[in-house]
Amino acid sequence: VSGAGHDQGQGGTRRGRRGRKRALQLMSDRDDACEVPQIRSKISTTAVMKKRAGKRGWKAPQDSTTRSKALNDGAPAAPAGMERCWECFEDLPPAGPHDWLGKHSPGERDRPGQPLKRFLQPGPHRNFPTRVCNKIYLLPIGNMSGAPDASLLCKLLECWFLLEVVLMESLPAKALQSLERKFAGAGYGPQIESQSAANVIHTHKPRDAFVVIGYTMEDICNSSKGFDFLFGEANLDLSVGIFSFARYSDDVPTSSARFLRRCGMVLCHEVGHLFGIKHCVYASCLMNGSNHLEESETRPWALCPVDLRKLQLTLDAAKLQGKDTPPLDLVERERSLLEFFIATGLPDDAHFSRAIITALIGQH
Repeated sequence: VSGAGHDQGQGGTRRGRRGRKRALQLMSDRDDACEVPQIRSKISTTAVMKKRAGKRGWKAPQDSTTRSKALNDGAPAAPAGMERCWECFEDLPPAGPHDWLGKHSPGERDRPGQPLKRFLQPGPHRNFPTRVCNKIYLLPIGNMSGAPDASLLCKLLECWFLLEVVLMESLPAKALQSLERKFAGAGYGPQIESQSAANVIHTHKPRDAFVVIGYTMEDICNSSKGFDFLFGEANLDLSVGIFSFARYSDDVPTSSARFLRRCGMVLCHEVGHLFGIKHCVYASCLMNGSNHLEESETRPWALCPVDLRKLQLTLDAAKLQGKDTPPLDLVERERSLLEFFIATGLPDDAHFSRAIITALIGQH
């Protein structure tokens, strides 16, 4: 779901320097105490899986030692259930020249990964909700024809991040007119410039917002960074993001569960970046980057143990209910996601979610 930009929320081609400021974070041992079914996403077709199996290229280290170090070194010990979850996640396949982690792709910079030890280091790369700023705001921008039901997107984000989600009114006409646009477009009509959108969104950010997520059915781009089109862009410094669903309906109807899945995955991925979670290289995981739709759709709609632990530790440290805030209940979180997947007609994601619950609670 993205081109040379190496992110699920990003696409198109990039010209010029491959460097990027941190502010635009366009972020990609078996425990025998219980048996966890190895899940292989049914989203992938047989042909796609055979193609992946025959790939050659750089392959991220995903052995048990690497995973254990990424999860436990320099961090509080992870619950046993989280270690068992590794059995649910496939390895990332070797990266070909057009893939996110391929040679000379901007995604090459993601190859070292972001282990828990690095994530937990103090610095501007992390972002915490507080007792004052603890809400996720969802902001419709411009043309919304064919967009997913906003109530479903709000419900999804609440289940995923366990924060209150508020749907804002659309941007006023004056604010829409102030958005910079690339009228030549890239096949989907005039485009909204993402950096301009981030600044406009920031000016409308409520005082109690942790992050504000703008979304639209119009195409977006970042001409100053050389991206001819984007699916989304997260700005950690401003705690805002802008995402376009315009290109997700080329081969599916906007009323389909598959279209909702594409839109929902990019939202969860990019809001994860706004917590400071970078691209994952430890397994096939929602936080992988991607250069194209195949890379995106062959991943699970789930966080691997390393990234799930990052979310858990961030929310636990926030203590949003005061000093006696109970630890994040990962099982209850996953059960709420399971209900969402069932209710929205996503049986494969529900199947994966059940496997994670089994791993977390240690059932045979």
